[in-house]
Amino acid sequence: MSRYQGVRFWILFVGLLTFLMLWPLADELSSHQIAPNIFRNILLLSCILAVSNNARIAILVLVLVLALVLSRWLFEFGFGTVFVSVSHGLGFVMVLIVAASILTEVLRAREVTAHLVVGAVCVYLLLAVTWAFLYYAIEVLAPGTILVRDQAFSGTGTLPAADSEGIKMLYISMATITTLGNSDIAVTFLARQMATVEAITGQLYLAVLIARLIGFSSATGPLRP
Repeated sequence: MSRYQGVRFWILFVGLLTFLMLWPLADELSSHQIAPNIFRNILLLSCILAVSNNARIAILVLVLVLALVLSRWLFEFGFGTVFVSVSHGLGFVMVLIVAASILTEVLRAREVTAHLVVGAVCVYLLLAVTWAFLYYAIEVLAPGTILVRDQAFSGTGTLPAADSEGIKMLYISMATITTLGNSDIAVTFLARQMATVEAITGQLYLAVLIARLIGFSSATGPLRP
């Protein structure tokens, strides 16, 4: 494995942490969209790099990223809010493809390395982003299904509606998959079921896959870099 191939998942891991921690903060503190767009683009670029070992998948992800960026630009230049939904749909498909590609690579590996463990962690974080897209889609189709209506959500009151909803869904997804719990999910049957499935998915993933990787590594020796 080349030096670059050995750090693909590390780059994605840094991109995910940057996006999850700094994108909401930049969106809240910045008076324009330059800083938030930078963090979004860092994540998009790191997703492309993460699957660059497979040319076909990398090209597919690149096409989705370009379409996503274009739809976001069209929205920001006032061509209609429909392009927000388009960008979220493209983002959902792109993240799902990247997560599936990395998970396949991790499961097919013949030996456990630190690189693959980081890749498995990236899949966990990508699952949270994927569920955030699902929550957003459901809320758009049926307002009030996921979010508690007319309830203040600290730090998002002054943001553009599209970014405000995205940050809310990302927070709800992260709180759910980590079983932190929150009171911002509406008390509806669909919302409860979605949150339950996400929480179970996240915990089973950690318990089965990450524990299996670490356990196998402990039995065969130290992790290879």
